[in-house]
Amino acid sequence: MDITIRHAEPDDYEAIHRILSGPQAIEGTLQLPLYSLEKRRRWLSEISEGDTVLVACVGDEVVGNLDLRTFPTLWRRRHIGEIGMAVRDDWQGRGVGTALMEAVLDLADNWLNLTRLELTVYTDNAAGIAFRESETPSSSGSASGSSSSQNTPVTSGVPSSPTTTRSLSIL
Repeated sequence: MDITIRHAEPDDYEAIHRILSGPQAIEGTLQLPLYSLEKRRRWLSEISEGDTVLVACVGDEVVGNLDLRTFPTLWRRRHIGEIGMAVRDDWQGRGVGTALMEAVLDLADNWLNLTRLELTVYTDNAAGIAFRESETPSSSGSASGSSSSQNTPVTSGVPSSPTTTRSLSIL
């Protein structure tokens, strides 16, 4: 199975809406449920300066998306990128999230001069936790000392490449 990563096009709004409307995506991301298709279309056609939206495709089918938000006009955050990502429920656990993360790390390291990437995951998001455990060997701690209670933030920062530090917050 070949997973292709490309920049999102305005016509991808229906596929991205399907991804973000799945029960696991709603439960495991910061997306609100019941988001209208029209709002999703408008968002994708009016991407802000500093934002990059990638999609993961298998054949012609969009099965995952990643939004990288950067801060080119905020001097103290110009080196940071915030990641929001989701994989369609029926494609989770098949390498789509890893392919998206590899693509965004390449952008961060080789094109955008970012030195920190941030991704937020809830403690009860099984796919997000599994991804975190496969990508980060250790955790640097929890804001409250416990990572097992729901909505508890945990941060982890490890080198993801020679130039980028990944920071993962688990809420």
